[in-house]
Amino acid sequence: MESANLNKEIASCVKAAVRVRPLSKNEEHDLCQTCVDVQRTTNEIILANSTAFTFDHVFLSETIQEDVYRECVYDMIEGCFQGYSASILAYGQTGSGKTFTMGSGIEYNDPSKEGILPRAIMHIFQRCASYEREAESNGIDLSKCVVSCQFIEIYNENIYDLFNKENIDFRSQKNSDKHVVFENSNGEIAVTNITTRFVTTAQETLDCLKEGALSRTTASTRMNSVSSRSHAIFTVNLQFERVVSSVTTPTANIREQIRAKIHFVDLAGSESLKRTGATGQRAKEGISINSGLLVLGNVISILGDPMKKGAHVPYRDSKLTRLLQDSLGGNSRTLMIACISPVDRDFSETKSTLNYAQRARNIRNRVKVNQDKHSRQIIQLQMEIERLRALVDKNERLPTVEYDQANNSALNQELERIRSYIYTIQRSINETNTVSQTLKQNLETVRDHRQMNDTTFDYDQALNQCLIRSDEIQCRLSRMIDVSNVLRKRSPLSCRRKSRLTSK
Repeated sequence: MESANLNKEIASCVKAAVRVRPLSKNEEHDLCQTCVDVQRTTNEIILANSTAFTFDHVFLSETIQEDVYRECVYDMIEGCFQGYSASILAYGQTGSGKTFTMGSGIEYNDPSKEGILPRAIMHIFQRCASYEREAESNGIDLSKCVVSCQFIEIYNENIYDLFNKENIDFRSQKNSDKHVVFENSNGEIAVTNITTRFVTTAQETLDCLKEGALSRTTASTRMNSVSSRSHAIFTVNLQFERVVSSVTTPTANIREQIRAKIHFVDLAGSESLKRTGATGQRAKEGISINSGLLVLGNVISILGDPMKKGAHVPYRDSKLTRLLQDSLGGNSRTLMIACISPVDRDFSETKSTLNYAQRARNIRNRVKVNQDKHSRQIIQLQMEIERLRALVDKNERLPTVEYDQANNSALNQELERIRSYIYTIQRSINETNTVSQTLKQNLETVRDHRQMNDTTFDYDQALNQCLIRSDEIQCRLSRMIDVSNVLRKRSPLSCRRKSRLTSK
């Protein structure tokens, strides 16, 4: 049973991982030299034996897909079942292995080659099944987990629905205009008119992924025979019910609806038009890709620079950064996987990618449990009801007669002590008043002697002594009066009122 978490925010830095791809056959044929050294023990990438970059995770070219998933992504998916959203971004130059790592573009017959996305999908449904079995074994009747997915593409700064065949077959400005990015009532970034597929099994979800991936825009360039010409975002929405306990009543069964959203983002590769040999439409696509990535770099630079805290973040400068607003600086646990080439001829692109990823590590997101708004209000009311019910039960169990008798006896003793103290103070006040009157009479006598010019009496000295003594008496009298007033406020009536309030 979970403890109720009423929308508490937790700071979470963006995690950055770097994966080095192996040399391609063409690179081996051309006898290309490597310029990247991976230090797994210190999580460092050393570039050209000079510049060192430190990350949260680093992976050699021979690292298998399962190890990447286990080390980087597994805990993020587990966190979704606590109500925390997650984002996984694959970033790097074209041909650096982003789509292979993400597993969003090609279907492999070898399960060991499956990327992050298919592994995460299977993980989600396995976790849903175990979650429901655990609730059933504990005798808790919970509604089943609800899973849905969406798949969109950003191509030439236009948004397309990869589940809508008509939308894809005729990529046009008119079709793109149907999809507007906006902020919904939960404060999350969403897109209008996007198809949502509700799925009940991992295979059904994988079929949706395959369908959308086949519709994605790709083309052949000099650097990559199957180059992605668009950014793709596959989103899994998870909704489930859980039982929570409050601090005041740990045994109370309070139900709440929890949501989590997982973005899998396969970014198009940054590229040099000269090196890709792109012309015409391919060149236009390359310019659009680089423009979106440039804005992404600006957003990362501002969010990752402590000196620019509070500065304007240009999320709206591109569709890509607007859609990633929750992932970068918002309510999401985020992982950026930077995929790099090890060869020296890609030195410039590799260094740029490493700089991006290192700056991203400085971004602090504000994550919180995604509770349903109405569910959260119901929980607050239920917790208040349980707290009041506990207070009523406690008061009903009190032995009121014995409690009142013991309390009255203690109050009577305290009252007698206060009365005795007041009597002592009053007597001191009377004595002080008598002394004060005597001093005043002496003062008048001194004044009379001065008027008679009696030289045998030291008038000034006597007068000063009398004045000093009178001031001391007045101060003492004032203090005693203050104490007396305070004690009088603690009258038997007020004591009885206090005892009644305490007993209640």
